[in-house]
Amino acid sequence: MKHDRYEELRSKFSAPPENYELLNARHQRVNEALNVWDDNYVREVHLAATDRLIGVLDGTIGYVPKERDKSKPELSNLPPEVVIALDKSGRPVIDLVNAFWEQLAEKDAVKPDFDFLNIDRVDWLFKMGYTKKQAEESTKKAIDLEKISHEDISRIRAYFVDGELTEEGWLEEVWKLPTRLDEKRIMVLDEMQASGATLEIAVGLIRKAIPDAAVVTGDTFWRERTSKAVRTTDVYGEPVTVQQGVTGPIWYDRNLESGRGVGDVNTAYYDKKYDEDPSQVNLKRKIASRVLSPPLIDHTTLEPIDDIRYKKLLQDVAYMTYDFSANKVFRRDEDRDVDANDLNDQGITNKEMWEFGSERARMMRLRAEQKTNLKPSK
Repeated sequence: MKHDRYEELRSKFSAPPENYELLNARHQRVNEALNVWDDNYVREVHLAATDRLIGVLDGTIGYVPKERDKSKPELSNLPPEVVIALDKSGRPVIDLVNAFWEQLAEKDAVKPDFDFLNIDRVDWLFKMGYTKKQAEESTKKAIDLEKISHEDISRIRAYFVDGELTEEGWLEEVWKLPTRLDEKRIMVLDEMQASGATLEIAVGLIRKAIPDAAVVTGDTFWRERTSKAVRTTDVYGEPVTVQQGVTGPIWYDRNLESGRGVGDVNTAYYDKKYDEDPSQVNLKRKIASRVLSPPLIDHTTLEPIDDIRYKKLLQDVAYMTYDFSANKVFRRDEDRDVDANDLNDQGITNKEMWEFGSERARMMRLRAEQKTNLKPSK
C-alpha cells in the first residue's frame, strides 16, 4: 500500500480521542507496561470482536463454537436463541452487542435473549478436588462434572425454572417444573479464553441443569491474541521479533471488582433482597445466588454503590457507535460474507483493508521493538 494512501485511511478512521476515557491505549492491557496499541486500534479491535459476535448471532457468519455438542452437530452450528454471558466481564460484551445491533446486524434479524451467570473456574475446580493454586493456573485441566453435587446443579436450574418454588421443597420441585430454556439453542459466552476451563465448566453445568435444552454450545468474545517473543514476518517480508503478551478487553481486570456494572458473588445480598420482598423472583435468585452477581455493592451495608468506571465505559461505547456511523472507526469484518471488491460502505476494498491492517500492524511492531530495545526491522 502506498504510504500516502495508508495515511489517508489512517486519518479517515480516526475518532476524536477526547471523547474516550477508557477505550484508549492508556487503559489497554498489552503486556502490562508495554503499550504499543494506539487509541484508534483499541476501538477497532473491540468493534471487530463485537462485529464478529453479532455476525454469529444474526447468522451471517458461520458459527463454529469453541465448545460444541458432538451429539447434536446439526444444532451446534445454528445461531443461538439464548445467550448466557458469564459475569462479570460478560456484561460489557452484551452492552456492546445491544449498542451496535441496529448498525451491524442483518436487517430483520432476531436478537437473542440475554442472561447472565457468574461461573468462575477457580470455585468449580476447587469443588472438583483441585487446590486453589492449581485452580488459578491457566493450564489445561481435566474437568469432571460428576464431582459437582446435585444441589449445586439444582441451584443453577432454580434460576431458570418456570413455575413456583417453596423454601422448604425447592430441591425436588425444580426437577418437576419446566424451565424457560427448554427446547432453546443456548450459547454460553465467556469474554476471553485462557485455559478454556471456565467455558468448558459453564457449558457442562448448563447442560446438566437444563437437560431439555435443544443444544448448549460455548464461545468467546475476544479473539485478539499476541504472544511473547514471537519471530514473524511483516507485510514486506522482513523478519520481525515481537515482544508482547496476551491481551484482553479494556474492562477485564481480575483484581478490580468495579468497571462492569456488577460485583462479585455475594449470597448475603440476595438473602437480604428476599427478606425484604419474599417474591418468587427473589426466592429463585436467593437459591441461585452462588452463581449470580449482585450490583456493585458496599460489602458492609449490602447497598448498591455507583460504578463510575462502568458508566465511563458505557459513555465510551455510546461515542463509538456515533463515531462508527460517521465512518471514523475502522470495521475489520473479514469473517463477514461481503462483496469481494468493496467492503460495505466504508469506501475501502478488501485488498486495501488487508494492506491497511498489515501496515498498521507493522508500525506497531516497530514501536514494540523500540520499547524493548530490539533491533528495529526495516
